Amino acid sequence: RGLKGENSPWAKITERQALKIRRFLAAGEWKSDIAREVGCGYQVVDMIANGETWKHLGPVEYKKKPARECKLRTKWKPGGYKTEGYLER
Repeated sequence: RGLKGENSPWAKITERQALKIRRFLAAGEWKSDIAREVGCGYQVVDMIANGETWKHLGPVEYKKKPARECKLRTKWKPGGYKTEGYLER
């Protein structure tokens, strides 16, 4: 069997960070905000949330949130401001 958790040579985070991510998920935080706070990639948080990694810590209970709304952003171009195609999160 392969090595689990931070004993794995492919581990991107420590067990302490994984537990912190799980607490944030349980509290209903956004995955992108969690990744920024912990200092890892969004994909790491997503894989923990989906039970693909750090499975030996048990299942993660969290409520999925709807996507954040995007607002159109204006950008100056010759001839005036254009809003089409520019999104701001």
